[in-house]
Amino acid sequence: MALAWEGSSSPEGAAVNQSGARSCAGGGAADRGFTLIEVLVAFLIAAMAMAALVRATTGAVTSSRVAGRYGEAVARAQSHLAALSASLLADSDRQGDEGGGFHWRVRVAAAGTAHAASQFRAIPQGAFTLYRVSVTVSWTEGGRSRAVQLDSAQLGPVA
Repeated sequence: MALAWEGSSSPEGAAVNQSGARSCAGGGAADRGFTLIEVLVAFLIAAMAMAALVRATTGAVTSSRVAGRYGEAVARAQSHLAALSASLLADSDRQGDEGGGFHWRVRVAAAGTAHAASQFRAIPQGAFTLYRVSVTVSWTEGGRSRAVQLDSAQLGPVA
């Protein structure tokens, strides 16, 4: 059974249907739209979601930058370690600025004589010493001091 509209609308702008009920010209109560409170709550939820997204993105960018600096520091420390030759192995503590905000420090200390060499007749006993080598590359980032340290042992001539 279909409802038919009678005549014209009332002076207030509401139409009257067959049952005598009046409806607004713009539709029912569900078509009125959102209240101010609903809109404010929606904006608040959206703002909190955006703040969380920005915080997560900023954290990811910062972590990526710090990881890159650690990688660069490890490469610089490996370079210092590789630059040590047997002739430079002697008890020492050297340091300097690397550039790019990095500072380096190389410590070399005798760990003991390599007695294993004495079993070979061509190598005189006590001809070699085991050296502990420690290379540290440090920098400051975001108000925090950070460092990478590589430790190694190298065989060198007795000093």
